[in-house]
Amino acid sequence: NTPLGVSFYNVTNIKPHRHETLLEIILCLKGNIQLISADQTIELREGDVFSIDCMDIHYLHSESKNNRSEEHTSELQS
Repeated sequence: NTPLGVSFYNVTNIKPHRHETLLEIILCLKGNIQLISADQTIELREGDVFSIDCMDIHYLHSESKNNRSEEHTSELQS
């Protein structure tokens, strides 16, 4: 029972969503991934890292079928 979670994804289209109490850190392991958040589009390339605050609506998209991301989530303490 730890406040840190790690997930791996092949990104095609992850619909807009937000996390109410989680800080999300995305590491692009392979390929290119578009991250759309707060009226900005960020092109993540292999090795790039981006963090998303809780309550920020965001989504991920990739045209490439050959990509991989690692996402770390951490429960924010109040």
